[in-house]
Amino acid sequence: MQLLEHFEELSLHPKNAEELKRLILQLAIQGNLTTNWRSEHPDVEHASFLLERIAEQKDQLITAKKLKKAKGFDTLEKKDELFNAPEKWKWCRLGEITSANTGYAFKSKDYKEKGVFISRVTNISSDGYISMNKAVYIDKVSANSTYLKFHLQLDDVLLVMVGGSLGKIGKVRENTLPSVLNQNQWKFDRYDGMDSDFLIQCLKYINRTQVKITKSTHGHLGQREYLSNLIPLPPLEEQKTIVAIVNQLFAEVEQLEELTKARISLKENFAKAVLQRLTQADNTTQEWNFLQQHFSSFFTEKANIKKLRESILQLAVQGKLTTKWRRDNSNVEPASELLKRIAAEKKQFIKEKKVKKEKLLPPIENEDMPYELPDSWVWCRLGEYVYCGRGKFSARPRNDPQFYGGKYPFIQIGDLCKDGGVINNHRQTLNEKGLNVSKIFPEGTIAVAIVGATIGGTSILGYDMCFPDSLVGIKPSPNYDSNYVEYYLRSKKMEFREISYAGGGQPNIKLPTLNEAYFPLPTLAEQQVIVKKVNALMVLCDELERQVETSQTQIEQLMQSCLREVFEGKKELEKV
Repeated sequence: MQLLEHFEELSLHPKNAEELKRLILQLAIQGNLTTNWRSEHPDVEHASFLLERIAEQKDQLITAKKLKKAKGFDTLEKKDELFNAPEKWKWCRLGEITSANTGYAFKSKDYKEKGVFISRVTNISSDGYISMNKAVYIDKVSANSTYLKFHLQLDDVLLVMVGGSLGKIGKVRENTLPSVLNQNQWKFDRYDGMDSDFLIQCLKYINRTQVKITKSTHGHLGQREYLSNLIPLPPLEEQKTIVAIVNQLFAEVEQLEELTKARISLKENFAKAVLQRLTQADNTTQEWNFLQQHFSSFFTEKANIKKLRESILQLAVQGKLTTKWRRDNSNVEPASELLKRIAAEKKQFIKEKKVKKEKLLPPIENEDMPYELPDSWVWCRLGEYVYCGRGKFSARPRNDPQFYGGKYPFIQIGDLCKDGGVINNHRQTLNEKGLNVSKIFPEGTIAVAIVGATIGGTSILGYDMCFPDSLVGIKPSPNYDSNYVEYYLRSKKMEFREISYAGGGQPNIKLPTLNEAYFPLPTLAEQQVIVKKVNALMVLCDELERQVETSQTQIEQLMQSCLREVFEGKKELEKV
C-alpha cells in the first residue's frame, strides 16, 4: 500500500495532513485497515446479525411510542454496493442503523446566564467536539419539562444540516452536559452494536462520497434522503478496532504535521537571520559564501526564496554586490558628477520649456541617510535624478468602446508583471480618439502602480505603451539604467505601501512621495554592473523555485497515486 510506504514523505507539506486523514478514513471504511485483525478473528459474527438486533431495538421503541415509525427503505441489491466490502460486513442504509432527530428553535429572548446549556451550531469546534464557547442557557425547569426530548447524552453524535456549516459533525462530551439541542442540527440515535466514533466515520464517508459536501457547500440536507445513503457495516468488535487504528494514524499525522511546521519555521528563522546578517555585514562576500552552502537545505520553501530575492535587491542598492568591481575600477567618475550634469540638463529643459519647473525638493541631511553608501555613491532624492509623470486617460466612462480598438497598446494596473521586470504584452489598444485623451510612454519607461491592490508594483515597458493616471511613468534616459531604478523601487515597495495606507482614505502613492524618496545613486557604469549581477542571482532564485515546484509536484503526484489506489479499491493494506 503506497500510503503507508510513503506516509512520512507525504506529510512533508502541511497541506497534505488533511488529505492523509481523508485517505485513512477511506481505507478504514473499506476495511483495509483491519485485514490482519479479521484473519486473527475468523469467528466474529456477521454484521447482518447486528442489523437484525438494531431493527428489534427500533421496533421495541416504536411499540413503546418512543420512536416514530419511519417509512421503509428500498431493498439494497448487489449492484448498489459502492465497493466490495469484507466478507462479514453488510451494506445497509444509514437509516437502518440510526435515527435522526432535529433540534429545537430556541429563541434568543429566552436565553439565560445559567441553567441547561443550549448546544448550537457555533458550539461545534474544529476538533469535532462540542465546546462551551459563547455558551447560552435555558432555564432548568423548561429544559426538564417542555424541552425534555431535546436533551443530549454523552457521546451523542450531531450533524449540521443547513447553512454555511452544512455537514459539520460534533460529538457530545461530559463537560457540556446537561444540554439540549438547538435548531439546524440532527442528533443521531445510537443503538446497541454501534460505536459512536465509527458512526462519525460513516457520516464523514457519506458527506464526502455521496452528498459530496465541501467547505463551500451551502444549502439544506433532507433527512429522509440523508438517511438513505449507503454505508458498509462491520461487526461491533471490528468497528472498535477500526476506530483505534484510525485514532493512532491520525495522531501520527498530527505529530508529523507539527514536526513539519517546526521544520519550516526553523528554516524560515535561519534564512531570516542569515539574510539579515548578509544585508548588515561589512564582509558581504564571506556571508554570501556561507549562505550558498545552505541553499539546498534552507531555501526549500517559496516564502524563503522570496525573502532571498528581497535581500538581493537590498544588497544591490547598498552597493554590496559590487565591492570588488569598485576596487578594480577606482578611477570611475563619482556619482555626484552625474547628478550635477542631470541638474544642469533639467535647467536647460525648463529654459527650453520642454519640462515644467518643479518645486524644489528638500535637501538630505547627514542624519537622515538610511545607511552608509560606498565612497563613489551619493544620496539624492529620486525626483532629482529621474522624471516621474502621471499616466493619462481622461475618457469617461472609461470603458466607452469609441476610444478602443486601434494600434496604440494600452495597459492598466492589472497588466503589470507580478514580481516586476519587463512587460511585453498588452490586452487593450487605443485608437486615435483614445490617444487624444491619453499619452504614450516610450520603451524602457518604468510604470509604477500608485493605487489599488497591487500598489507599489512595477514593470518596465518592453515597447511604447499608453497607460492611465493610476500609474506613474519614469521615462528612460541615457543618464540611468532603468533596470537599476526599477530594482530600487522594488526594494522600496513595502515602504511605499505603508506610507500610502498611513494617510487615511483611499490608499495611494502621491507623486511627492516618489519624488522625495531617498535614492542611493551609483555611477551609470556601476548601475549596469549591478543589473547584471542581480539578473544572475534572480536566475538562481528562479532555479531554486523550480526545484521547490518539482518537489511539490512529485509529492502531489504521489498523493494522487495513493488517492487512485484507495478510491478505486484495487489493493488492500497488508500491514498496519
